Amino acid sequence: MNFVKKNYKYLIIFIAFLFLYVCFFYENCSFDVIWNYGFAHAIRMGEVPYLDFNIISTPLYSFFMSLFLFIKDDMFMFMGGQALLVTILFYMLFRMYNSKAYLLLPVLAFPLFLQYNATYNFGAYFLIVLLFLLEKSKKSDYLIGFVLGLLILTKQTIGIGVFLLSLIALRDLKRIFKRFILALLPNVIFLLYLLVTKSLKPFLDLCFLGLIDFGSKNHTELSFLFFFSCFLALFLVYSILKDRKNILKYYALGSFLFTIPLFDFYHTGLFVGVFVLLYLDKITLNNTFIRNLSLVIFLIICLFNLILIPDKYDHFTFLGEKHFELYGLRKKDKVNILPVIDKYKKCSNCYMLDELAMFYDLTTDKEISYFDVLLKGNYGYKGTSKMKKEIEKMHDVYFFIDKDRYKNAPSTNQLDVEVIKYAIKNSIKKDEILNYNIYYKE
Repeated sequence: MNFVKKNYKYLIIFIAFLFLYVCFFYENCSFDVIWNYGFAHAIRMGEVPYLDFNIISTPLYSFFMSLFLFIKDDMFMFMGGQALLVTILFYMLFRMYNSKAYLLLPVLAFPLFLQYNATYNFGAYFLIVLLFLLEKSKKSDYLIGFVLGLLILTKQTIGIGVFLLSLIALRDLKRIFKRFILALLPNVIFLLYLLVTKSLKPFLDLCFLGLIDFGSKNHTELSFLFFFSCFLALFLVYSILKDRKNILKYYALGSFLFTIPLFDFYHTGLFVGVFVLLYLDKITLNNTFIRNLSLVIFLIICLFNLILIPDKYDHFTFLGEKHFELYGLRKKDKVNILPVIDKYKKCSNCYMLDELAMFYDLTTDKEISYFDVLLKGNYGYKGTSKMKKEIEKMHDVYFFIDKDRYKNAPSTNQLDVEVIKYAIKNSIKKDEILNYNIYYKE
């Protein structure tokens, strides 16, 4: 009973976040979240990352989340795994900062709850918080090095940056050696996996060479978030120059890589979420006041999201389809989805060229492929040309293409409209269903 009294808040956090994912912020459980669920599902089904489907990050988060799908391969179970990670995250935060950790509730929720999304970015943030805990607890360099290696395997751009900066911070060859060796261990195992599955070449293409395409095709205009992120990064550099022994500041500086190249609310929010950790200890407000204030702000953010989408619960329901039984949506959206699912299910040799491709391939139990994340810079160096060549080689196939989405997609949108237009140009329209035209390529 004493154990329950001490830890009941973690049960509340788990249940609350699972409820929020399923019933409150269900709009967030699309695109990135469905893509990440799709990656985990594909791994569970025996598909090989990089070889069978395109993912531009190292795959530890997807492998970890696939474990929950062996219990039940459903979006609800995937979100349950994410809710568990959030619970463990706050366990670590409370270990370090006591009630001050409540401040991270609104910080990570602002402004649209995106930083809690179930993606490999959250996995990277989780491991950075774990590194903070290990450093504060003065754990062994071997253990910290191993976690740094796991961070590289979760998101290579963040992991490599944080890893190198952490070694610079040490300035002690013995400690650097210990961390380097243990960071190398999980990455050597991963390298062996790539060699055994013959996926090393596509891995290098997608996760390193492809970054050239991703960076050149996906960028944002100079905005407040760009200047704000750069200001925080410069402040960290200045702070490090004044206190070169504080390794946590190096971790925070490495987290600036979250923001590049998009500098949007989502990625900037993750960087801010690390930056704030540096200064929680300095807050001298009453713990009860901090907790209450944090919960109030968190609720205000939730209320703001309700006001932002006034018809959010207008005839709310669940999809009830395979892998998405408890997937929340409006009835009017469900009416537009079910006929497309039925039509797509009956087509044995068809591809959805759309941002929703992963969703429809999951609901119809089709294999996950390079067409499921049809985004600029997401299929390697000069990837758009590769996808065109792939379509050129395809015969006796059908393409489901949204009538308007590819036409109206703004230039800043990641959807690779060029590939869609190429498919249309080289196919013949045969049929249509609601907002989708169906093209056939002989």
